[in-house]
Amino acid sequence: SQVEVEVLNQLGQKVKTITTKQLLPGGLNKFEWDGKSTGNHVVSKGVYHIKIDINDVSFNRKVILSK
Repeated sequence: SQVEVEVLNQLGQKVKTITTKQLLPGGLNKFEWDGKSTGNHVVSKGVYHIKIDINDVSFNRKVILSK
């Protein structure tokens, strides 16, 4: 499937793209976010949303970044 993973702030603004429309094999795939924005700036602690697009289906998961 084609997968895109993005980190969004509470306002829905894109903080960082973890992976762009990338063809991945089925099964378990692991992604890590280093707590930095696209500009490589450390973001503040708080609630963020992980947006996962698989083909034409979107999922959102809420995460808490604590330091």
